[in-house]
Amino acid sequence: MNYFVRSSFTLFVVAAASSCFGASDDPTDQPIGNSNIPNAVSANTNVQPSVSSVQSAGANAPPSNTSAQPSSNDEVNGTLIDSVQLGNDYKVDFYDFGNGLLAARETFHRGTSAPLLDQVNASKELAELYRIVKPGAAVPQSIAAADRNAAELRRQNAEQNKTRPPRPAPDQGPPGQSAAPLDGQSAAPLDLNCSGDVYGDNWGADWFLNNYCHPSSAPYKDCQTNWGWHDHNYHLSNYLHYYQFEGDFNEAGAVQVAKWSCIWMLSCLCWQCHWHPLGNDPLPPQNGVHWYFTDSVTDYVRGSGQSPCGHLDYAFLRD
Repeated sequence: MNYFVRSSFTLFVVAAASSCFGASDDPTDQPIGNSNIPNAVSANTNVQPSVSSVQSAGANAPPSNTSAQPSSNDEVNGTLIDSVQLGNDYKVDFYDFGNGLLAARETFHRGTSAPLLDQVNASKELAELYRIVKPGAAVPQSIAAADRNAAELRRQNAEQNKTRPPRPAPDQGPPGQSAAPLDGQSAAPLDLNCSGDVYGDNWGADWFLNNYCHPSSAPYKDCQTNWGWHDHNYHLSNYLHYYQFEGDFNEAGAVQVAKWSCIWMLSCLCWQCHWHPLGNDPLPPQNGVHWYFTDSVTDYVRGSGQSPCGHLDYAFLRD
């Protein structure tokens, strides 16, 4: 009888402590990177060598329909708070990912639409972002409630002053990808129909840099063009912009985002951490996506993407 009482009490203490020491905010967490990081590892921003253009025999084929919208199989593991559609080629979604992490995702098409939140270089509540997207419109109650809840979670976290979890491991290749990006000598798969440089601007690289990298006043910038894939994680202090654009005119790319999720384990008195997926978007040809993350309890955000033809452009901008 005494053994049963002690065992029950131990289970109760473990369960309670798990909820007090950084337990995962989402029971569906699935690791997509390192699943157990016992010690702090210094994060870095080393990047892979630039990827030169990779074309198949169909490289000079005429562009296909480049204004296609992202397909319905995109996945976002968060609560969609509100969505605004402005025209056929521009949409902004407002998300709550739990644990105080809020974000806005813009999808746009080159030439017919452009992000409206690209010059937001400060920590902004979703209500402020909504007013930029829909000037003069009343802010939905759902957005206002999400802002209040996130602010309260950040306040509670600051008061608890928890031991900080370890940093993520250095940048690595996307899950399921080879350890090195495509290079100019690699043969593209035979079923690809990679386009030529239709506008003569390096598959939109010049346009991308001139619109979403160079004009920004963000203190930190990491911008690259015409890559086969990339995978980077960055510390989220007050705000973080993550852009990705698919420059090919025929073949689609893909983009993923994730947050660093940690659980305090009493069994080893250590943190167990992994990357929790937030979003997985297909990128139609000549289309882009822009994620804006506000400050939160989550310390790190990861962005990765692929372009089968080697025409991926990306930009990370933060304070």
